[in-house]
Amino acid sequence: LTKMVSSEKSADFELVSAAILALGFTPGPESQRTLTEVFKNKKYRAELRAMAAESFGRRGSLADGQDLLIDALTDREIDIRRSAAIALGVLDYRTAAEREIDALTAPYDTSMGAPLPADVQAKVTELKKAVPAQREVLDKPTREIVKKLAHALENDTDQFVCGMAAISLGRIAAVTGDAVAIR
Repeated sequence: LTKMVSSEKSADFELVSAAILALGFTPGPESQRTLTEVFKNKKYRAELRAMAAESFGRRGSLADGQDLLIDALTDREIDIRRSAAIALGVLDYRTAAEREIDALTAPYDTSMGAPLPADVQAKVTELKKAVPAQREVLDKPTREIVKKLAHALENDTDQFVCGMAAISLGRIAAVTGDAVAIR
């Protein structure tokens, strides 16, 4: 994938686009490095740079692309701002404990009030104690993203960017309960 992206001049645009989007699902520092290079290098077309921004959202990690996506949200190219607004909403704002709780409870259907097995419930209870401290660590970067999305929602000249910023704020509010995102 990285070779296909770096041979952008000789490769078919659709294939390069697909490779950039696929790198968003590929873990590891090499794919992150390639996406960063595509985004920051102005020799790439705006459409490809936008796809690189969107791929950072697919990576899911708040730490991987937060700064890049915040910068992308104010880019002069509309496509890049649109992709950034989408990607910021796709990032995973859950704490490590919340992700582990979700993994533990996923195999069980509790929608009808069925209790979790005692051993799973004990693990969930213990993990819930770790959530507030872990949430506190994520509060600052999340708050920065919320501020930037709120600014885009109120000030961007493109309605699609505004709409995606609103949706992203809603998703962040649903996951974190952030009062600013809700407001």
